Amino acid sequence: MKLSMSGNRLAVQTPFSKTHNLLQIFSNIGGGYRYANNPVEFHLAALQRTEQTDIWHPDVLLAYATDEAAPVWINGGDIGGNHGCECVVEVTAAHDKTCADIGSLWKDDAGLDWTLLRVVDGERLWFLSENTGASKTEYAFASAVSGKLTYASCGAHPSPVVPERQQGGRALTSSNRHLRTDVFYVRDGRRLPYTGDVTCDSAEIVEEYEIVNPATVAEALRRRRPADGYDAPQTLAVGEGMFLYRMTLRIAGDGTVLCDFDHRLLQEVRWSSLLGIMYQVRCDTENGGVWRYIPKLLPLTEDGVTYDFSAPYNTSGEPFPKRAPMLRSRWLDPESPPDRQIDFIRARGGTRFEDADCIAAFAGGYLPLYDGAPEVRRRNIGAAGTIVGSRKTYPTFLGSEPGEQPERRSFTSARGVGFRKFFLPESRTHSWYTIPCGETEYLYADFWGGAEEEISYPLPDGRKAEMLECYGLTWEAGDGVLKIRGSRGTAVFALTRG
Repeated sequence: MKLSMSGNRLAVQTPFSKTHNLLQIFSNIGGGYRYANNPVEFHLAALQRTEQTDIWHPDVLLAYATDEAAPVWINGGDIGGNHGCECVVEVTAAHDKTCADIGSLWKDDAGLDWTLLRVVDGERLWFLSENTGASKTEYAFASAVSGKLTYASCGAHPSPVVPERQQGGRALTSSNRHLRTDVFYVRDGRRLPYTGDVTCDSAEIVEEYEIVNPATVAEALRRRRPADGYDAPQTLAVGEGMFLYRMTLRIAGDGTVLCDFDHRLLQEVRWSSLLGIMYQVRCDTENGGVWRYIPKLLPLTEDGVTYDFSAPYNTSGEPFPKRAPMLRSRWLDPESPPDRQIDFIRARGGTRFEDADCIAAFAGGYLPLYDGAPEVRRRNIGAAGTIVGSRKTYPTFLGSEPGEQPERRSFTSARGVGFRKFFLPESRTHSWYTIPCGETEYLYADFWGGAEEEISYPLPDGRKAEMLECYGLTWEAGDGVLKIRGSRGTAVFALTRG
């Protein structure tokens, strides 16, 4: 594989087929847009002709995204990833405020305290009310200023602020306080810091940040304020950390990306849900449709329309679920939640999935490890995820969507491994792919065509096949070969060394 860095983006090139390599680009490596949270996230994937010498030149676009960094759900709202607590009130008013007024304290006509967070421009100001919640860890904030704002302290320009317009619910960003973002490469068994373009065996992106408690931001701005006030705009990722986000993206030589996360609460806030991973729709590159397959999910009915993702479903057409949760009642096996999906980027040719080949397929999900083991996720979730009208899927790792379980659980940690992989399907009726993780390789097999088919997979390096799950299929392993047969069904195997 090859690595190259340009600005804050890392390009990774790996083999894909006889004619093309796979290019994957990750963004926000060590920085990004001003005031944004800037989490490391997937930027795009593309195919490159094998004769292409410029690693930064995509030939066939497979996917692009601006929002594939998963937030957590704390105190009833998304925060972390690209999200901030939606607690800021943007006030439009004639004003004389400058950076020297950042952190200043104001009082509205109802007696509520407000802190000036940001001077956006000559008309707009960002304010945050005092915490109106029950405590620092059960925070809440006012959504509008009452009357005018009168100066109280810690500013340079005390003239009142009289709102002409105001908009509540603006996201307080940045809310991520970055601790580290490092890139490593592995070659001949040695793990080394990335310093420039390199050819290697595998790569890692290590990211750690704290999500800041918004109830502590205002006081932190005042505490840090110089005697004469600030002379430049300030990051809002100040105050006390309430959540530690730790992620290592492990990129294997075949292009597989493992999202290895180990998150922790730092304060006793209500952390009730974690998406873990997020996926936007792939690109309909040749106008043949992007077809989505979700194993272990029963057909679901929304607004009188039934959707069946147990065979590839065309996400590029209509209708499509506007917001369909993968509730427990919709699982094929109530003891094993849906844990993955495949998006097939199909070539032009007909209206049925089997009418044409695929340019590429994208598989993503959770490995059956740590808190991601089926029996653990089953205890921890009421819905395996949500399918939404934008063609996104939000696979839930811990917790569930609001209202989907009688008791909102509060978790203190999350340890899991998500995966994403682009591969080239060999059939229009079934597919299989492998995910390497440490000393184990996981093989996923899916059949949907209706006619009896067989996969014959030579077990490498004397590995043994352990069946983890099998629905509707038969299998046998002997003489160094794993054979899987069936017409409709799904199976997962762990391939381990003797």
